[in-house]
Amino acid sequence: MEERNFDTLKLFQMFFAILFMLLIIYGKVTGKYNLLPLTLILMSVMFLIIGIREYKKHRV
Repeated sequence: MEERNFDTLKLFQMFFAILFMLLIIYGKVTGKYNLLPLTLILMSVMFLIIGIREYKKHRV
């Protein structure tokens, strides 16, 4: 059987993506955009995690 590799960075990426989507949907539904800076920070963290994963993938 093939052994599955648990990727912690993928888990963090999915967590931040879901949180980002929930905040965007909340802002669109309610019309309150006071959480926009937080969504930009979450998106930046997601991009940082994607960059780290790609760096690790090409390094190995």
